[in-house]
Amino acid sequence: MANLILFLIGLVFIYYGLHAADARYIQLLGIVVCLVAGADQWRKHHQWQIHYTAAIVAAITWFCMGYWWVGLLLPALSYLAQQAAKHKQFAFAATGIQLMPPFARQYAWKDFQNVVLKDDLLTLDFTNNKILQAYLLHQQRSPAVNEAEFNDFCKRQLANKG
Repeated sequence: MANLILFLIGLVFIYYGLHAADARYIQLLGIVVCLVAGADQWRKHHQWQIHYTAAIVAAITWFCMGYWWVGLLLPALSYLAQQAAKHKQFAFAATGIQLMPPFARQYAWKDFQNVVLKDDLLTLDFTNNKILQAYLLHQQRSPAVNEAEFNDFCKRQLANKG
């Protein structure tokens, strides 16, 4: 999603560069932002260093266009997106499910309709019709995790939620 936003920002720069007088360098910077964001998106493993390159180029371009506040806001939002995507960890217990930092939150089992792990995709289906999904990374995953046992544990907890 972050790369899509950067790509759209690059398109805005290209449009601005085409229609504004003496703004060809903004058009070129827009092309650079689009290419870098697109290259990162089509790679198998996204790298935040590549994303930050596009974000810094976009921030500098916003400064050049006179929108300094967007130039300051963009790297901050990119950092928050990276933190939100990078550190998703969950702790499951009989008392509930805890989402670990950076956005720590404790959920009770009564807050869920269903919790399922299938093909390394964890799906948390909340009672308020929200869904949270996250892929499990093998290097962070304990080899003792058994998908069937985990799903049975979750079914028992959901049945006993009161």
